[in-house]
Amino acid sequence: MPGDTRKKRMRSKESRANSRATDQRKRKHERDRKRIEKLTVPREGACEEVVARMVGKAITQVKRGYQQRRIAREKRKAKLLADPEALRAKSKKNSDAFGAAAELAGLTRTELAAQRKEARKNKPKFNEANYRKHRYAEDDQFRVRCKLSVRLREAMVAVGSPDHGSIVDMVGVPMAVLKEELVATGKSEGLAIATSDIDHIFPISRYDMRTEAHKANHWTNLRLCEPKLNKEKCNALPSMDLALMVDRDRWPASVSVSDLL
Repeated sequence: MPGDTRKKRMRSKESRANSRATDQRKRKHERDRKRIEKLTVPREGACEEVVARMVGKAITQVKRGYQQRRIAREKRKAKLLADPEALRAKSKKNSDAFGAAAELAGLTRTELAAQRKEARKNKPKFNEANYRKHRYAEDDQFRVRCKLSVRLREAMVAVGSPDHGSIVDMVGVPMAVLKEELVATGKSEGLAIATSDIDHIFPISRYDMRTEAHKANHWTNLRLCEPKLNKEKCNALPSMDLALMVDRDRWPASVSVSDLL
């Protein structure tokens, strides 16, 4: 209004951070709700979707097996053309070993071949989900890589850029070194990788992930943090002491020293 002398109320940094945290929680709840709704049965088309997913997975496995066999045939053909004598010698050696095994077992070659074929059928199939589950529980390096990869994927999808590089390349050091550095950051507080969150000192939301993904995931921007404290921190800027742990050229382009004071 003309002549209105009232001053506009300025929101503090803390208030803005709380608002952003609230919005982020709402978006997360909405994503979780949609994910649960998508997998809820009965829902129109849900059964068809599950069946289509299972069939697609089976087709992918068949195609992968065919591709592996084709590659093996091509390699064998290339070896035969390059050094046929060596390949024939190897085949003869394998044949002699198979014949010796049949004789030792008191079977003919045909019977031994049938026995081994039956044993292969009864062999338990490799379960990738169980393998990853056990490895995640026992291997800290694998756990670190999985956590960082999931967070990176979520951030890239959020900005509409699902294609991204490997988290191993972005970190800047081998996973074994990263594991040791993370353990060192939580040593004073008694934190362990298995029970702690991997905190980005400068939150990922402060970076332009289209051009600064390598900065956000650099090893100097990572540390161990208690899950509760990490959730409370949300996307707030770090203190100056924490910010100095990060290489200066890995800070977000939108953040300056004055923002931390």
